[in-house]
Amino acid sequence: MYTFYDRIIHRVPVSVLAIGTGVFVLVTALVFQLKFWVLSVCSAFIATAFFSRTILTIFHRVGVTPNHLTLMGLCTGIVSGLLLASGMIELGLTMALLCSLFDIWDGLLARWFEMETPFGEILDSVLDRMADGLIFGGLAYFLLASGYRGSGALAMYAAVSAPIVSYVRAKAESRIDNCAVNALGGRPERLFLLCYFGLTGYLPFGLGLICIFQTLTILRRIYYTYQRIMLT
Repeated sequence: MYTFYDRIIHRVPVSVLAIGTGVFVLVTALVFQLKFWVLSVCSAFIATAFFSRTILTIFHRVGVTPNHLTLMGLCTGIVSGLLLASGMIELGLTMALLCSLFDIWDGLLARWFEMETPFGEILDSVLDRMADGLIFGGLAYFLLASGYRGSGALAMYAAVSAPIVSYVRAKAESRIDNCAVNALGGRPERLFLLCYFGLTGYLPFGLGLICIFQTLTILRRIYYTYQRIMLT
């Protein structure tokens, strides 16, 4: 799933990425009138992502492994879930951003420095599902407890359907060689939509998109598997 982002980092010049993302952040800040600290955190997050290769090279030299980053992703996911459940939405979503960064970094570190292991793949998959459940579960708890039943129901559906997206692929790949088809329902997309629309004040809309894209991804993977097994 993350090979798409890996290719972007390798093929697109950093200057182009920086200018494009900078414009996107500035337009978002002007349109939605983001708080200064939110804008600062998002800018720092994006700047850090641009220098992933340098940062991961340093991590590799000091002995950091992909499993360490996977565990950090779970820790930030736990903190995010607790903050969201407490009603600290902006701080919780900021931690979710950090969780997504660790999630991308552990895969990049493993591939770039040939540190991939079967155990690491299993650990990453399991802990990612746990972090997603904590983030969306914490958000659902706060929304439902606060009387926002519609948004709470969407967050609950997102929490339930998120692991199914991965499960369908894993189950399908026990019968076929590959089921990496997607419909914007992967983990990077869901966390981006959650954080972007949550921080800009359109959380229900973002949750709705997440639910739609995850459902489409599940259905597409089931149909793709059906075609590969039954029609070939």
